[in-house]
Amino acid sequence: MAIIGTIDRAERLGGLSGGVVRLVGADGSMVVKADPDGNEAGFYRHAARMLSRVGVVTPHCHMAMRRGKAWWLLLEDIRAPLPRDRWLADPVVIAVLARLHGSADVWSGSFRPQWLTTMTDSALAGMSEPTVGRLREGLDRFRREAEQIGLFEPRWPISADPNPLNWGLRGDGSPVLFDWSRFGLGHPAIDLAITVPGLGRVEEFETVARCYLGVHGPVDLDVARLARAIAVAKAWVLTEFLAGPARDAGEGARIGASIRGQLEGWLKTIDLAAMA
Repeated sequence: MAIIGTIDRAERLGGLSGGVVRLVGADGSMVVKADPDGNEAGFYRHAARMLSRVGVVTPHCHMAMRRGKAWWLLLEDIRAPLPRDRWLADPVVIAVLARLHGSADVWSGSFRPQWLTTMTDSALAGMSEPTVGRLREGLDRFRREAEQIGLFEPRWPISADPNPLNWGLRGDGSPVLFDWSRFGLGHPAIDLAITVPGLGRVEEFETVARCYLGVHGPVDLDVARLARAIAVAKAWVLTEFLAGPARDAGEGARIGASIRGQLEGWLKTIDLAAMA
């Protein structure tokens, strides 16, 4: 392969999708990524260049190839991970997201977050009563609040998966978000919630909200209201994960078990904070 020379080895990379491989050659490395629905290929073909002009740095896409209904992407290999001490409310990372959310007239992608009652049903499947009843009541409150604050209105471009493990650093130290498979439209609070490691605490949501507003994120909310929107978005993120296939095997199963064990107490804590 001309870009990296003769291929010496292939390394399967981490992640819940399992469809990402690093090819290492004599002249460097690149990432080969499966894109079953074509949304990420569309992002690189129609949005990445425009976003780069406003400071949203993305991996260089060497090639996007279609084979049948699926796409395959050959991407720049961003090897250096985002340091753990930058996972929460890093101002440079948050500024990248603010620029993304403020981008106008950019290709809109296909992902549209939503929270149907059937998603809650799937998330709670396999749990026992009376826990299920209490969780359903709590999650339904958050679902209604999400609708009230417009969490799923298709107004802003969002990554929909800017979790800390999806960021890397280029040689010049600039952070790069390298997973755009869920690019679409929604509320910035969704992205901000996903940047918070784990389930997150009220104080962490407030820290992220303060940082986001400090870099002029394009939402007309104060810190308290944005922090609450982030908390509500986090409830959706957790429900979506528990309802999806990634919860059933390997690392996803471990994460799912951890969420189930903490979810009821977390919901109570977030609710109590809202009433304070």
